[in-house]
Amino acid sequence: MRRRRWQAWGIGAVSAVILSGAALRFVKLARKPFWFNEAFTALRVSGYDEHDHANPSLFTGRPVSRADIQTFQRASGDTSILDTVRGLARKEPQLPPAYFVVARLAAQSLGDGHIIAATRGVSAVCGALSILAMYWLALEWSGQLAVAWLSAGLLAVSPLFIRYAQEARPYSMWALLVLLACAAFLRMSRTPGRRIAAAYALLTALALYTQPLTLLVIAAHALFVFLGRFPARASRLCAAAFVTALAAFLPWVAILAVKAEPLLASTAHLASPMPTDALQRLAHSVAAVFIAWPSVGPEAFFLAALVLLWALYVFRDLRRSAPHRTWLSVLLLGVIPAGLFILWDAAAGGQRSSRVRYMLPAFLPALLASAHVIVRKISHSAGVRSYLWRGLAAAILLAGLVSSAFSVRAETWWGQSQVEVDVGRILNRTPRPLVISDRSFGEIAALSHQVDSHVSFLLVGRTVSLAVPEGYDPVFVYQPSDRLLQAVQDRLATGLRLVYRSARWDGAVSSLYRAEWEHNVDE
Repeated sequence: MRRRRWQAWGIGAVSAVILSGAALRFVKLARKPFWFNEAFTALRVSGYDEHDHANPSLFTGRPVSRADIQTFQRASGDTSILDTVRGLARKEPQLPPAYFVVARLAAQSLGDGHIIAATRGVSAVCGALSILAMYWLALEWSGQLAVAWLSAGLLAVSPLFIRYAQEARPYSMWALLVLLACAAFLRMSRTPGRRIAAAYALLTALALYTQPLTLLVIAAHALFVFLGRFPARASRLCAAAFVTALAAFLPWVAILAVKAEPLLASTAHLASPMPTDALQRLAHSVAAVFIAWPSVGPEAFFLAALVLLWALYVFRDLRRSAPHRTWLSVLLLGVIPAGLFILWDAAAGGQRSSRVRYMLPAFLPALLASAHVIVRKISHSAGVRSYLWRGLAAAILLAGLVSSAFSVRAETWWGQSQVEVDVGRILNRTPRPLVISDRSFGEIAALSHQVDSHVSFLLVGRTVSLAVPEGYDPVFVYQPSDRLLQAVQDRLATGLRLVYRSARWDGAVSSLYRAEWEHNVDE
């Protein structure tokens, strides 16, 4: 009777945690700055192209408004879903269209001016559904309700997964589809049937059309079938499902092959040496599976070490206490998606492994295994030890919930740039500012979401001469290249005054100058 009361109390507490974690995914959803990658998400969703449409219209050397820039940040009637897919295929083939098509449909349903709510809303909904998917996966994996509840609770309050549930990128949808595909795979491997095999093939194909790195998940599943010594019928059914999913992805594979040049160009930065701050962000993200905070500091290495030690303990205990297939499935899903990037960087150099968003499936086994070990320890311990394990479970859930709440309420997520927020405040305090810049469309679009409607931009390209019209006060120069800086200085009487300088999330330095003009002339 006493144990039943504890079980009821535990399920009630975890249910409250799950509801709180699901709600956090929607808190301040449209308030955080729309950063560079998200601005390009909106561009792709809109169906416009930066080189064919945005740059020729905006980088003319004539003043443009915030509304002019954001014309290319919304799904208008001038473009279609086909334009969205075509833009991805031409410029970013590493990003298949599933998320972007869903985000476009959401943007069209909400109307103009709601691109942030639409694109992030899709991620938030997928993030909330991922909690249910984790419950199903844990139930298929362990067969225990307590493990399923605790696994769902750990995912619900994981700061790492809450962050990507509030970002206008495909990763939250990818995590949802991977969870569903893994649950369907375990069901298919245990009770093979055509319906569950078809469901697995469909879910895996959708995951591939969300993120091609789903291939690593399929590889983990295929190796599990090979090493798990399954009956012949189950093995044949799994193989047929793998082939069906891969065959469905072949059209996009052809696009990847044809568009290899833009693919390599857009991912070339990943081959550069990993800076120290990237290692620090990686450590912070590893720790963020269980606990995080808005800023990234040197303490991230300490917490990441604790998380890794906990993971080693959990997998060691799982190896000893769980059946062969149970621990093997978790081991393969954890090692293969992460191992590729770690070995690649170790062999060839680079910073691929610092992008934890590419390795999200590898963090799911840590949550599953943690729930399994904690539940086993609670049920097989007595007295003080049982209470200690209950306390540990409560502490992990509470740490995730509290740190997630602080991270959601912060102005920016960890590792992201505060520059657009700070610069936007400076510009919004001035009467009729003009911002001169020759930065890329993505950087300007990100800033445009932080300024009020009275802020104007004068954007120049390489072949546009600088001409400053009358009527603007003050005039700012935002992140100028050396060429633009020299061109502005040639037209100044007293020079430029640095009003803001800060390091960005990628290590680059951002600056904002205020121009001191002798007079304004219209050339």
